[in-house]
Amino acid sequence: MRIEPFKALYPDMQMVPKADSFFGVMKQEFPYYLKNSFFKRTKDPHFYLYQIEQQGLSSLGLVASTSVNDIKDNKILKHEKTIAMKEQQMLDLALQRNAMIKPVLLAHKPNKELKDIYQQVLKKKIFLEIQFKEEKAVHKIWKISDPDKIEQITKIFQGSFSKSYIADGHHRVSIGTLLNLNKKRSKMGFSHLLSIYFSFDDLIIYDYNRVVSILREISPTIIMAKLSKYFKIKMIKKIRKPNQKHELIFAINDEVYQLIWKKKFLVPDPSDDLILDARLLNQHVFGEIMGIHDVRNDGRISYIGGVQGVQGIRKQMLKNDHSVGFLLYPIQKEELKHVADAGSTLPPKSTWFEPRIKNAILSQEFE
Repeated sequence: MRIEPFKALYPDMQMVPKADSFFGVMKQEFPYYLKNSFFKRTKDPHFYLYQIEQQGLSSLGLVASTSVNDIKDNKILKHEKTIAMKEQQMLDLALQRNAMIKPVLLAHKPNKELKDIYQQVLKKKIFLEIQFKEEKAVHKIWKISDPDKIEQITKIFQGSFSKSYIADGHHRVSIGTLLNLNKKRSKMGFSHLLSIYFSFDDLIIYDYNRVVSILREISPTIIMAKLSKYFKIKMIKKIRKPNQKHELIFAINDEVYQLIWKKKFLVPDPSDDLILDARLLNQHVFGEIMGIHDVRNDGRISYIGGVQGVQGIRKQMLKNDHSVGFLLYPIQKEELKHVADAGSTLPPKSTWFEPRIKNAILSQEFE
């Protein structure tokens, strides 16, 4: 991996009365707050060590500027397809901001030498600390400005990591590629991608669930009858998450069912030889039962990160009386790596990684 230190934009926390609300509006309001001096700029380029403590999990990552050539050289591996409409929206926002305000989250294999360097940095003075009271989370950042440590880290990434995996930020990687391709036709240059690198050991993969507005088009009776072709179906007392692969939990009206795929439908995908519930769901349930063939762009599907729990599904279903919910078992880390290494992809919104990075805590302006 080819990484470099960079000059960062960061918030002036003396100007921020409440972190939860301030960073919550940065996706849309960043240009306004930048113009009105809510952000500072570092004079020199640095790496940044970033720690997130939340719900008993402490994750430590490195914020750096990654060469876009690593995307072109297939060193940054994708595992999901992007959603075209969201891609366009994010491109428009990036052009308005003239900056990347959220790093792409990249996962790499564990490395003891790198971990030892991080432990040395943790003993230094904190550059920035932000408390998110509503989420009960603390974000801490240390500057890495020592030339020797910068050189050490750069060499480790170049020599030990031949690839990294996108954990969060597929759309940001896509628009980074577009901006780089179009830089000759605009005044704006784009050669590096704002990135945060975590070891797989510091990440948790949650499930990603679906709520579908479909009951105006297909009656509950017909849906249940058609589901019986593909699943062994059992009514259960209350909504819960699946306990194993190939088990789905299905909520419809006030009823909840356990769905277990029938063996004859558990066929490996030829692209990577894996059997993934999200793929089977898209093909057989959304495609063959509901007539939804473009899950990337169909507005009837809402995606709910598993970190929101079953309450997230309930809340989304309450917004529309004509919706049903599907809860899936989470993709495993080895499956994700296998898919990416094979050059294949998961369906959109198959994984939800924690920790999550906030908008505008560390930003990189375009060249």
